[in-house]
Amino acid sequence: MRENRRTQIVSSAVALARADGLDAVTYDAIARRLGISKAGVVYHFPQRGDVLRAMVEQTTSEVAGAVERHHEQTGKPRMVSYVILLLDGVIRPESPGLSTAIATDGALARGWRDLLATWTEELAATGVDPDDVRTGYLAATAGVWALEPGQLAGVRRTILELLSNTKPKKAS
Repeated sequence: MRENRRTQIVSSAVALARADGLDAVTYDAIARRLGISKAGVVYHFPQRGDVLRAMVEQTTSEVAGAVERHHEQTGKPRMVSYVILLLDGVIRPESPGLSTAIATDGALARGWRDLLATWTEELAATGVDPDDVRTGYLAATAGVWALEPGQLAGVRRTILELLSNTKPKKAS
């Protein structure tokens, strides 16, 4: 079945953001990429914010699906699966521009933050300190952007050790 036009527009916007940054995601650029009129893009997404929301929803859904498949295949907690997939290049971190847009807009960030909270709680339930989970997530995300691929091997090992570091629960 052929992708519907709305899905094509969102996929095109995501590809533009990944290739050229968030500023490249314009109605004109999307239309040019798809060979349609600008009005055809505006019809589906009357405001640019609508495109951004759809981009975040699509990428969050894709990442969650990949993480769930890895979790089902390996039995590893979802946050660990996310970090492995990210550091191994199976999933890509979003462009800094899209990440910044998400981080500065609570409505855009809600779905992603809810997913991260669920994955953090799941791993914390095994005895890993929630701060270690968040640190591992942040280190993996930053590491993919800041380090050369050859440098990631040691970082990967350290992060995965951090995410498996269970500590005795404090008596309450």
